[in-house]
Amino acid sequence: MPIALILMIGCDGRIKSDQNTSRELHFIDDGEAAAVHEGRVIRVSSDGAIKITAEAKAEADLIFDDRCTACHGSNGDGKGPAAASMKPGPKDFRDVQWQKSVSDEKITKAIVSGGEAIGLSAGMPGNPDLEDRPGVVAALVAHIRSFGK
Repeated sequence: MPIALILMIGCDGRIKSDQNTSRELHFIDDGEAAAVHEGRVIRVSSDGAIKITAEAKAEADLIFDDRCTACHGSNGDGKGPAAASMKPGPKDFRDVQWQKSVSDEKITKAIVSGGEAIGLSAGMPGNPDLEDRPGVVAALVAHIRSFGK
């Protein structure tokens, strides 16, 4: 089941996810809120969007280097060492038109569930271990988006 990048804050002060579950909402000293999910604190902004922490960004960078660069390349060009044998080849994250054409939700689903989940190649494996790590997945999406700038 794909994760949601947006958590909705209900009138009762609890965070509601798309999975019809709720989690306690806690306020942090800087006025922002945080949800506790699976024992992890996830910072959310006042509009309910997941805020990427420094820890999530660092972990996402390591995951990208470890799991993604073999195919997508360290610079996101889709020409990593394993890409030559892949048909179709991996996405070039630097392609501005592709960046405009794909939603964050679709990238999230590809990261967590793999290429087949969004009608693309089975060569793109899923990362089901990240399903309950929305902050890290959001940081991976941001990392992918950074190649298109």
